[in-house]
Order: sequence, then structure tokens, then C-alpha cells
Amino acid sequence: GYYGHEPGFYFVLPLLGPSSGRDALGQLLDTPFDLASWLVGARPFFANNEFSFTGDRLKRMVKMEADAYSLMRSLWALDREKDVRDYEVGMFKPGDPEPSVKAVFLGPRDPKFIKRGKTRKARIAATGKKLPYTFWVQKQRAPLLVILPGLGNHRIANSSVALAEMAYRNGYSVITISSTMNWEFMERAASVPVPGYLPADCKDIINAFAAIRDQMHKRYPADRFSSVVLMGYSLGAMQTLYISAMEARGQTEGISIDRYLAINPPVSTEYALGRLDDYYNAPLRWDPDERAARMEHALLKAVTLARGEMKPTDEIPITRNESQFLIGVLFRYTLRDVIYTSQLRENLGVLENEPGGLKRQPTYDEIRSFSYRDYMEKYTMPYFLPSSQTSRGTEELLDQTDLRSIEDELRAAEKVRVQLNENDFLLAPGDLDWFSSVFGDRLVLFQGGGHLGNLYQPEVQDRIMESLSDMREP
Repeated sequence: GYYGHEPGFYFVLPLLGPSSGRDALGQLLDTPFDLASWLVGARPFFANNEFSFTGDRLKRMVKMEADAYSLMRSLWALDREKDVRDYEVGMFKPGDPEPSVKAVFLGPRDPKFIKRGKTRKARIAATGKKLPYTFWVQKQRAPLLVILPGLGNHRIANSSVALAEMAYRNGYSVITISSTMNWEFMERAASVPVPGYLPADCKDIINAFAAIRDQMHKRYPADRFSSVVLMGYSLGAMQTLYISAMEARGQTEGISIDRYLAINPPVSTEYALGRLDDYYNAPLRWDPDERAARMEHALLKAVTLARGEMKPTDEIPITRNESQFLIGVLFRYTLRDVIYTSQLRENLGVLENEPGGLKRQPTYDEIRSFSYRDYMEKYTMPYFLPSSQTSRGTEELLDQTDLRSIEDELRAAEKVRVQLNENDFLLAPGDLDWFSSVFGDRLVLFQGGGHLGNLYQPEVQDRIMESLSDMREP
């Protein structure tokens, strides 16, 4: 590889794991010089032993991802290219990354916490299918906290599990469900094939929670949960606020929430998704002759740093443009899965390649050209708005995905609390002033952190729990 031999085709060998044509050839030549190969069964044993250290992580990835194979192939290819080029963390100079990248440090303190949770499935009436949910229940009577995750996040993603651990450690029973823009929720609980329209998504969340609540009540006494808290982060925070308005309007099917907590909610879906597109296009600021190489360099940096032992206090050697591009790439993978899962369920005829065939890659390649703006314009809006409607109808529909449409309800909602970072890149100019005007002393502002980039910090988590302190019984 170092001397320019391309990796060739990708394949997975039983027990030995991922490989390529180049690496398989190299392994054949290495075998006579490998002492472990002299003893029958030794090499597979060592490979299996190494795999056992990552088995739990791989198992979670398979559960979380719509296409874990495709993601693993991409990550493995980058990781091998990193090895070929002998990348090391020490090679990189300190940078000035977007503060949101520190969201990667949000994870459970106890790696075994995830195993203490239980996963059950609740039947959703709208789909007739069963939606998995994960929960941790205190041994004694306690408030119940339900977590709505960010865009595309799974119920057992690091961020969801970390917040569940935080709440459980502070005496709460906890439930996590997957995002309405995660394949699991889309396939099993969504009443419509196209997520992204706030009123429809929130109605589906309410129906899902009602089914989960009924099942939990059958399992535990009615007085086991002293109160119910709905806590969302990012897109889940936006949905949390919208559901509070739905309750004020009597639209939550009899479900009553005692406290709502929204962490880093965007105000406008249209603006926030547009910002994700802007970040993905950050390389356009680079010289065209250098752009491809710099994009590859940024990806290899990310893989190298991910395999290292970086701490939140370390300087992250990524530039502002590189970090924005990496954030954009991450969310484009989410968009790919959203579009593919959506069109697998109901093909709206936008894609030329038929989803669901034996080969997904041609469809993935086509989807790669779609931005979040394209998704809203070509999928979400047409689905919810008949073609006979005027542009004014489109504007009205977009207004429903903006928190300003429920401003009156939010002003009057004493049960709602909000935590924001002043430099959150998903907020438009004027959004902070709007939050301050609407929520007053129900709003907590942090100076830094970007979008969720300070959520790993103990002092930020303490403020979260402080805002819920009156939910705990003496």
C-alpha cells in the first residue's frame, strides 16, 4: 500500500474479519513468517481473541445502523489507509475546531451501564409493528425521565446512554427511544414514510410513548413513577418543546408530562438543516486544486484521533474548516439512511435507482447528491403538501416546523425549561433574543460549547439536574 498498490475489492473473512484484495495477498506472503501460523488453529484463535475486545461495540453498531456493513466498510478502508500512511496523532498541529466536535466526548462513565438496561418492544397501533425501547428502573419509587435524542440518533447511542446514566445516577428511572429520523423509529413507529415535519413526528412520538407507558404500567405498579419528565436534546429538544405546546392544546391523547427540558433546541428546522449543508460544503472554501486531498486528509485525521486516547482537555488538532466538514459528513450519512429507509417503505419516484435491490451502492451513490435542503424540497414538503397548493402553502408548512409557531404556548408553559449554548451554530441571528424573551428565567445560557459540545462536562450536567430538582420527592 505504501508503494501505491490500490486496496482492490473489499470482503470479510470468517474469524479473520475485513480485508481487501491487496491485504489478502499480503497476508498470504506474511503467513510463512508468522509463528502463530505454524500451529494449527492458533491464528484464528488470536483473531477471535482480539475480536472479543470489540464485540460489544460491534454488536451495538449493528443495532444502531440501518446498514452497518456499509459503514464498517468505509471506516475500515479509512483505517487501513491511515496505517499505510503511518498517521499518528503527534503529527498534527493544534487547531481551532468548531466547539461542537467535543460532543464526541459525551459517553457513559461506566461502560457496563448499557448492559444494566432492559430492552422491550411496544406495539404501535399506527403501524402494527413493535418499537424497541430501552429502560433503567430504580428499585424504589422515582420520577420517570424519557429521552428524545438528536437527529438520527439511536436509543443506545453513546449520547443517549450517557444522559440516561446521568439521570439514573441522580435517582431517576429512564427510558430511551430512537429518533424519529432513525431507521428503527421510521420502520416501526412512523405513521408516514417521510420524517422531518414537526407536527407529524411529534404525534408519532406521543403515540409511541403511550404504547410504552401502557406496557410499563403492566410491568410496574401505577405509583412506581412519581412524575414524568420529557427531556430532549438537539432535534429531540425541538420536539420536546412542540409536544409541550400540543399538551397545552389538548392534543396529547391524555398523556400528561410534569416537566419538559429542552437541551440545545434549534428554532427553525429549515435553518438548522441548511446549516448542516453549509458545514458539509466547508471544503468549497479551499483551493480547488487541493480540495480532494484536504478532504481525505481531514477524514484520515478523524480516524486517527478516534483510535487514540484523546481527552477533553487535549487540544484537538483539527482546523475550523476541517471540523465543520467532518460534522457535515457525519450528518450526510444520517441523511442517506433517512432517504433510503423512507423510499424503501414508500417510493415517491424521486430516485432513479429502485431502493431495496441486492445492490444498495448505486442507490447510495445517487442519494449522495441530495442535501438536507433537497430532502425538504423533494420529499417532506411534497408529501405533506398537495401539488395544487401555492408557494404560500409551502411557507405555511415550513412555519409549522419553526418554534415561533407555538410561541404563545411556550410563553405560558411553566413546566418547560431550556438550556442553550450561545455559540450554537444551529441558531440563526436573533434566536437567542427570542429564547430570552419567551422563557425568561426558565432559560439557562452557557457561553461556549457550540451544539452539544459541552454536554460531557460535569458542571453542565449538574445544571441539567438542578432544573429537574423539584421533580424528586423528598
